[in-house]
Amino acid sequence: MIEFVNVTKSFGNNIAVDNLNLEIEEGEFVCLIGTSGSGKTTSMRMINRMVKPTSGKILINGKDIQSMNEVNLRRSIGYVIQQVGLMPHMNIYENIIMVPKLLNWDEDRMRKTAED
Repeated sequence: MIEFVNVTKSFGNNIAVDNLNLEIEEGEFVCLIGTSGSGKTTSMRMINRMVKPTSGKILINGKDIQSMNEVNLRRSIGYVIQQVGLMPHMNIYENIIMVPKLLNWDEDRMRKTAED
């Protein structure tokens, strides 16, 4: 489970995320919808510690992400971003297995992950 507990993120005087409380259960699919600048990307970037919350906590399976190793945390998380980030010269399968390939996963494991 991913849980946001009273999470706020400010950039100077601009509040990007204001007191977010949200629980995402394991296996649940979630889509954040909002206007440009409403905090969607900032919220996602806080989960993998690319952006640090100004206040509040983010928990994964009850553990505060601030106590987790950043590299291991990021390797355990996947999400689809809105536009940039996919390699335009690669097909969908190649984009999905790019990181597993760098981690030296075997072909069967990569194929199963991509199919799931």
